[in-house]
Amino acid sequence: MQRFLNILVKALLWLRYRVTVKGLEKITVDGRPILFLPNHPALIDPVIMMTRLFPRFHPRPLADEVQVDRMFVRRLAGLMRTIVIPDLSTGGLEKRGQVQAGIDQVVRALNQGDNVLLYPAGRLMQGAREDLGANSAVHRIVTAVPEARIVLLRTTGLWGSSFSRARGIPSLTANLKQHLVHLLAAGIFFMPRRQVKIEAHEPVDFPRHGDKMTINRYLEDFYNAVPRQRVEVPFLPFQGKARVVEEHEHEHQLPDTSQVPEAVRRLVLEKLSELAGVEGIREQDHLARDLGLDSLVLVEFGAFLGEEFGVGADHLDGLQTVADCILAAGGIMPASSFVALKPPGEAWFADSSEQPLEFSKGATIGELFLQQAAKTPDQIIVSDQMSGEKTYRQLLMAIFALLPAIKKIPDKRIGIMLPASVGAVISYLVVMFSGREPVMVNWTAGSGQVAYCLKNCGVSHVISSQKFVDRLRTQGIDLDNIGISRIYLEELAAGGWESWQRVRLF
Repeated sequence: MQRFLNILVKALLWLRYRVTVKGLEKITVDGRPILFLPNHPALIDPVIMMTRLFPRFHPRPLADEVQVDRMFVRRLAGLMRTIVIPDLSTGGLEKRGQVQAGIDQVVRALNQGDNVLLYPAGRLMQGAREDLGANSAVHRIVTAVPEARIVLLRTTGLWGSSFSRARGIPSLTANLKQHLVHLLAAGIFFMPRRQVKIEAHEPVDFPRHGDKMTINRYLEDFYNAVPRQRVEVPFLPFQGKARVVEEHEHEHQLPDTSQVPEAVRRLVLEKLSELAGVEGIREQDHLARDLGLDSLVLVEFGAFLGEEFGVGADHLDGLQTVADCILAAGGIMPASSFVALKPPGEAWFADSSEQPLEFSKGATIGELFLQQAAKTPDQIIVSDQMSGEKTYRQLLMAIFALLPAIKKIPDKRIGIMLPASVGAVISYLVVMFSGREPVMVNWTAGSGQVAYCLKNCGVSHVISSQKFVDRLRTQGIDLDNIGISRIYLEELAAGGWESWQRVRLF
């Protein structure tokens, strides 16, 4: 089955790629385990690489769960005995332990004589040059298995493809569906081919006894020895020929941290100094190159941001310098390379014509909200990245849809534990419209403080979100065993009031 699938996938790749392999024929099989270390220019290169390595070497690939947990990939990953690790860019102390367990599994596989395919960068190339930062996986594995052979693999020709980050953030599933349409439109066999080259090299001077930074710089020198060009290849025969697109490297600009309080700045510097084991940290210091902080250590810093400042560090790859960390602690998370922020639509911006500012009269926030909604029902009033832009009319529809369920809660006060979002605004308003008092829950205070505050406020029900609670757990914030009924917005929206009663307690 494995050999059949390898032949089938290789044939499918042939419809789009012309792959040239150099140097792999010199790599012998002598019974010693081989650690294959390629660069990672595109989402498709692991597939291409496995079709070339599998017939002779049968390597076990190391992959992150985000790419493996797909309907058509899951089965293939099992057949290839893939070692799965979580995506560390989303933070979470629990994931840090899982990554370490994955690396330990690689060590065991090599000790058992298996060959392993591991990407040292742990992520797609962010630019035309490979940057390993302070990643420590290769150093740990080589130190643990000194007898393992090291084979370096350099792939060129994929930078600029739709599977690379040259065109933005790629999606394996979406791209494959799109390419299937292109393939059919091109008559299957007539799609223009992308030229891909794989070079294999087993170095005799690999710095096995060097530290992680020495090993990473050696690997970068090999990967970046051949200048990369962004090549765009058309999908259809009549769209012209492949072309080289000129690119300019953009250096990371040091952000302005003057708006962050000095106390916050001091705490961040102290924490980074503790994690790096160095004194005299400067704002311009690069976390990887200057301080030697790898992705595993950044996970711990992400948990620190949540516990100390209540900042949800969902994506940590945007943190490159000490200044970025200071801004993150101040609530300004630098843009993540994994999440592209959607710009606001034109309707978000109000009419530029100046008008007198007027306030309606009313005894409650609810009354003021209804009066303003009656004046401008189709005006956009709230927005977030997940829910998008919402008008007064849409908010009212959501409020009245949830109102019957919230009215059945017998308490005077109802807790709300949600991040700043459209869902939080709707929850706040629906509680007020139900005649109850909303109590905003600060989950960063710790389970003891949260339980004490809710008890003194007389709160026995808390509105939250299943996804949000799960995310808090990955950041080391666990609010179990408080004894408060949790009402999930997802449950209310899907099944009405009865569904929340089936949800387990804190």
